[in-house]
Amino acid sequence: MAFILAIWLLTTIARGVTSTGQRYTTSPAQDLDNTLQSVPPLGPNVCRSRYKNYCCPGWTKKPETGLCVIPICVRRCGPLGRCIRPNICLCEGGTVASSCTSSQTKATPTYETGNALDRGESGRCRVHCINGNCVDGKCQCRSGYQGEFCNERELSTFNILIPPPSFDVPIRLFKIAICREPCLNQGRCIGPDRCACIYGYTGRRCETDYRTGPCYTKVKNGQCLANLQGVVCTRQLCCATVGKGWGHPCERCPSRLDCELGHLKTNQGQCVDINECEAIPGLCEGGKCVNTPGSFTCECPDGQARDPETNSCKDKDECQEEGICTDGRCINTNGGYYCLCNPGFIQSQDRRFCIDGRQGLCYTSVNRNGQCKNRLAMRLSKKDCCCGKNMGRGWGDECYICPNPGSDDYNRLCLQQLQPITEINECALRPDICGNGKCIDTKDGYECDCYNGFTKKGNRCEDIDECLLGYCQGGTCRNYEGSFSCQCPPGFVVSGEGRYCTDHDECQDTGMCNNGHCINMNGSFKCKCNDGYVLSPTKNTCIDINECAENPRICLNGRCENTPGSYHCICQPGFTPSRDNTFCVDMDECSTSGMCENGKCVNMEGSFKCVCDSGFRIGPDQSHCIDIDECLSAPCQNGRCINTPGSFRCECNPGFNLGPDGRSCLETRRDLCYSQYRDGQCSNPTSTAVTKSSCCCCTVILGQPMGWGTPCQPCPLPNTNEFDALCPHGAGMTYSGDDINECAQNPNICVNGGCENLMGTYRCICDSGYEVDATGKICSDINECELEQSLCSGGQCRNTPGSFQASKVPRVSNRRHLRLDLAAKLEELAVTNRDV
Repeated sequence: MAFILAIWLLTTIARGVTSTGQRYTTSPAQDLDNTLQSVPPLGPNVCRSRYKNYCCPGWTKKPETGLCVIPICVRRCGPLGRCIRPNICLCEGGTVASSCTSSQTKATPTYETGNALDRGESGRCRVHCINGNCVDGKCQCRSGYQGEFCNERELSTFNILIPPPSFDVPIRLFKIAICREPCLNQGRCIGPDRCACIYGYTGRRCETDYRTGPCYTKVKNGQCLANLQGVVCTRQLCCATVGKGWGHPCERCPSRLDCELGHLKTNQGQCVDINECEAIPGLCEGGKCVNTPGSFTCECPDGQARDPETNSCKDKDECQEEGICTDGRCINTNGGYYCLCNPGFIQSQDRRFCIDGRQGLCYTSVNRNGQCKNRLAMRLSKKDCCCGKNMGRGWGDECYICPNPGSDDYNRLCLQQLQPITEINECALRPDICGNGKCIDTKDGYECDCYNGFTKKGNRCEDIDECLLGYCQGGTCRNYEGSFSCQCPPGFVVSGEGRYCTDHDECQDTGMCNNGHCINMNGSFKCKCNDGYVLSPTKNTCIDINECAENPRICLNGRCENTPGSYHCICQPGFTPSRDNTFCVDMDECSTSGMCENGKCVNMEGSFKCVCDSGFRIGPDQSHCIDIDECLSAPCQNGRCINTPGSFRCECNPGFNLGPDGRSCLETRRDLCYSQYRDGQCSNPTSTAVTKSSCCCCTVILGQPMGWGTPCQPCPLPNTNEFDALCPHGAGMTYSGDDINECAQNPNICVNGGCENLMGTYRCICDSGYEVDATGKICSDINECELEQSLCSGGQCRNTPGSFQASKVPRVSNRRHLRLDLAAKLEELAVTNRDV
C-alpha cells in the first residue's frame, strides 16, 4: 500500500496539480528531452511506460550518475535561490516559493531550514544545506541524503515530495526502502537491501529454507500418504532421500533437485552422499540399514522384505509367489508360511509343500512308449513308490512317470532316502509305526526298540511317568513325553543326577554380572557394577550407561558414539575433539604446514578453502594449488610455448616476433606474393612486399595455387590444416585478424571494372557493357544482341566486348528509339551490378 501511495504521489507531482487545484507544469520541450534520452534512467523519480523508463515530468538526469535527481523549475529561481523540487525554489534566508525575488521576506537561519550559523559566527552561513546542517562552511547531511548541498538521495532509498497547498508550511518528505534484489518466500523489504523473513526462512533475500516437518513417501491424487512415523526433517533432506512430499500442509517434492538423489549440496557447492541410516531415524525398522552411495538398503530377516512406503522390514507374503503349496492352499505367517494340503496329500516336515499320500499301483519299469510295466502286488504312495532305491519307475492308475533323481520334482517329492523294497517292509512304508521307538524289520513283520523314557506296550512305545517314582525332591516334577524335568525354586538348580534341587552358584554362569563383580548368596546373588555401567532390569548383568542419550548436546559439531563404559566424539570433517572429549572444536587446517601452496588458505567453520594465485588452480585434493599448463591450449601460434610456474612464455619461429602482450607471435617478414604457382615456379608477382598471411590468405584467386617469398614457396591450399593454422580468422583476413585489401594488393584484380574492398573479401564494379557474375568478382561482357531482340532492326546485330555493332543502320527515327530503350536496359543492369 505504501508503494502504491508513493506512485500516486509521484503521478500527482508529474501532473502538476496542487491541493488547491493550481497547476505547475514543465515545458513540452523539456518533457521531450527527458523522453528521448538514450540511456534508461535508474533510481528515484523514474516513470515507466510500456516500452521504456524515463525521468518523471519535472526531473532530469544528473550527467555524472544518470539518476533523475535534478529538479526543473519553469519560472526559475533567479540568483537569490536554488531549485530543490519541481517548480519549488529555496530562496535566500530559507523561504520556499515558486520563484525568488528581492522583495521576499528573508527567514531567520535555523537548523530547520538547513542554513544555521556555525558557533562563533556573526554572519550568515555561505552554504545552503537543503537536507542537512551547515558546519564549518560544509553540509552535514541527514540520513538518506548526500551531495554537496544534501540535495541528492542515496541509491537505496528515495524521497517523495508532497507539494503543500501553500508555501507557508514546511515540505513533507516520505522515505521508502528499496531492495535492489526482491525478497523471496514472502519476505518484506525493510531497509536498503535488507529483508525481514517469515518463520522458517533466512538469508539476505530469505532464500534459505530451514523449516522442519513430516516426510511422506507417497503422493497420490494431490494428497500425501505414507508418513514416516517419528521423522521430522527439513524439506531438502526429505526430498533428497526417500520423500515424495513434505510439510504441513504437504508440498510435493520438486522433480529436479540440486544434486542427484541421495546427495546434498554443501556450502562449497559440492554434492556429497547422505548417510540415510544416520540422518533418518527408524529406517529399516526390524532389520539392518546399510548405507550405499546415493541410497541405502535394508537387510531384513528371512521371510521379511523392505516396505517401499514405510521403509521398514515387514512380512513378505510368500503366498503371492508362483509354485508355492502346489496341491494345497498357502497360509502366510509373519516371517514365513505353511501349506494346508488337499485331501490325499500330507505336509512335508517343514510344512512348505504337500506330498502325495494317496495309495496307488507301483510299476518297476516304463517302456519307450511311456507305458508302465511290471506292477507290484502292493499299493503304495507316490513317495514310497518313486523314492525307494531300485523300486518304482511309474505310479498310479494313469502311469505317472517317476521323476529322475536330482531333479526339482524328485527333491520336492523325496524328502529322505528310503531303503530299497525287497519285500513288504513295514518300517520303510510306515516310519512312525513304533511311535517313540525304533522299528526293526523282521522276516515275519517288525519289532520296536523303545527310546529312553518309553516302555513297550503291545506293538507301540509309550511314555514312562518318572514323577510317580518320587523324583525332584525339593522341587516340582513335570512329566514330559519320554522324559521329565525338575522345576527348582529361584536360585536353585537340578543336581547332577537330576533328581533334587541344590543352590545354583550364578556367579559361575557365563556372562553373569558382565562389566561388574558377581557375589553369590544362598539361592541368589548380586552384581556390583564397574564405573560407567548400571545394573540391568534383570539384575543379572551390568549394562553400559549411554552418555550420548542422556546428554543430547554432547559432542557438538560431531556425533556421539557410545563405548563400553564410556563414549567418544566422532567429529564432523573440519572439527577435532576438545581436550575433555565432550564437544568438537573447529580445526584450523590453515595452520598445517604446506596447506594451500601457491595460494592463500582461508579457514572456515568446519572447513577451509584455497584461494589460488594467478596461473594456478585448485588440485584434486582441494588442499593445494597446482600450476595451470597454459601450453595445453596452444596459445603460441607460430611459436613454441614454454610453461612456467604460474605462467608461460612464447619462443617465436623465424619471421615472427613476440607481441606486446608477450604471449603471441606476430608476422614481421615481408616478401613478394605470386598469384600463380605451377611446377615449382612462381609467376605474376605483386608490386609490393607483403606478409605470408596477407598473400596466402587472400581471396583473389582462392582455390588456385599461389606462392610467396624468396625463394618462392607454395601457399597452403584452403580447407587444409596448414591453411587454418596460417589463416586462423579465415580467408580474406591476416594471421592477426586484419582485413586484406585485395584491391590495393592486386590493382588489376577486376578486369573490365573497378575493385571495391570489403571486410574479408572484395567485389568488382563493372564498366558499361559488362555485368558481374554470381561471385561478384568477374565482369562478363553483356550480349546486347540477345538482351534486346529489336536492336539492329532491318540489319544484323554483332556483339563486341562492352558494346555491339549493326551491319545495316536503321532509319534515324527508329535508331533514336532503339538507343533510348537500350540505354534504359543498360542502366538497369548497372544498378543491378552496384547492388551485387
